[in-house]
Amino acid sequence: MKKILLVEDDQNLAFIMKENLEDLGFEILHITEGESVFQHLADGPIDLVLMDVELSGELNGFEAAEQIRKEHPLLPIIFTTARNTGKDLERGFRIDKMDYVKKPFGIKEISFRIEALLGRGNAKDAFIVGSLTFNPILNQLQTKNGEIFHLTNLESRFLAELNENAGRIVSKEQLIETLWEDVDDPKSKEKSIHNLAYSLRQHLKGEPNVRLEMISKQGYRILLEAKTISWVQKKEADQII
Repeated sequence: MKKILLVEDDQNLAFIMKENLEDLGFEILHITEGESVFQHLADGPIDLVLMDVELSGELNGFEAAEQIRKEHPLLPIIFTTARNTGKDLERGFRIDKMDYVKKPFGIKEISFRIEALLGRGNAKDAFIVGSLTFNPILNQLQTKNGEIFHLTNLESRFLAELNENAGRIVSKEQLIETLWEDVDDPKSKEKSIHNLAYSLRQHLKGEPNVRLEMISKQGYRILLEAKTISWVQKKEADQII
């Protein structure tokens, strides 16, 4: 049974989260202050930390996580937060092997993100994208010079799906089903898919042998060697939005 350290100072929310996650088969240890995390990590193995950003103690969630990383570089951390500013997101994503859940959230979303970070189900080994090494467990792209780009969980899963189907068009419908599973209105996620593709292109723009394309009215495709693009593919690529 996987053990999760829940750091949440809202007792009512913590009770609901604890009860629901225990029903899903996780062991939950609940504490209310960031500064208490370190003792519990020292006392025994913890598989994942699920932590509110806006804690009322001496350390907020970001500060606690930054200290955790010094001793536990691979321990998965999920932040729960009502914050939505660019500066907050940037600070959080500098912390490796982490994810965000925006309040308010559903327990199903939390469980999906926990399982993704713990490497259950569809977790894959690291593989090569052009001259980059992609690690879907750590959500990282690493250049041959050692520079590391940190991806969000959705970016990582998006890239993994495209890479698995390299050279083939992956429909928007398939991507949405893969990334969000039981979505009531798939069309509502099309803008999110577009934004994910844009973000990944920024990470890949220094890699000449990797192209991420949007094929009009069809979906997305990753090409790992530009020299292999056929005339048909070139014609389709001219429709990139």
